[in-house]
Amino acid sequence: MKNLFALILLVFPLFVFSQMDIFTRRHAFSSGQEVYLFGDQVKLRTGASTSSEVVDLLGIGSAVTILEKTNETLFFNGFESPWYKVRFGVKEGYVLGALMALQKIEYDGETFLFNQKQLENSLEIDVRRIDGASYVEYKGVISEDAVYQFSVTEGRGLSELEYVVTIDMLSESCGVDGGEVLFLIDQKDQYTDVFLTDISDAGIFSFEEQLIFPNEEGGVEGQVLYRSEKYEALDAEMIWGRTTIIDGVYEFHDGKLFPELSKILGANAY
Repeated sequence: MKNLFALILLVFPLFVFSQMDIFTRRHAFSSGQEVYLFGDQVKLRTGASTSSEVVDLLGIGSAVTILEKTNETLFFNGFESPWYKVRFGVKEGYVLGALMALQKIEYDGETFLFNQKQLENSLEIDVRRIDGASYVEYKGVISEDAVYQFSVTEGRGLSELEYVVTIDMLSESCGVDGGEVLFLIDQKDQYTDVFLTDISDAGIFSFEEQLIFPNEEGGVEGQVLYRSEKYEALDAEMIWGRTTIIDGVYEFHDGKLFPELSKILGANAY
């Protein structure tokens, strides 16, 4: 029975992941796919190089259709990014892949665009919310090997909170963080990014953090509740174990959570 259960756990995530828009740092666009420009005033060129003639300048959020991926690349935002042949209206030309959004999400009349940048040992996730002719940008950091997806919700019952943008990391194996990063954005476009860990290792160890908002089960009006649960096996047979639970209360104002958790827990945060 244990072997059957383990097999279900292995197969089920693969099925679920296949139904979602999921991304890695090796993401590539497909022929025929409609994508949206993450950059603004992006040059549509006659060839796959920065020396090629400019056909048009395309604004942020403009839709293009991928015709083909070329073999030409340009080092940009920490990646060797390929050039793509694309169609924009009746025009065809070439655009660098790094200037196109991984995903566009429309929520409550707002448009959010998502992209990534390779840092030394991590990935920076950049989110742009289109605001008329300009945009507002939010940034956070995740593991460079993460498999992840995006979502946007409203303020989850907190009056000052306008949007919650989530980067959900999908753990594919033991010891890999399957947590999430939350961008908590207030009505003045002030924000904070919160990294919540969810990691386990074959029943020997696990650590999970969560935030509970007012409109969620167990939530409290006007507050953001914090809970972490840490488990450690105390013997080789994993018969004995110790669970440590930490509960706390945050307030959210001026785009920040107060108090700072690191100042309370110090080295005990993980």
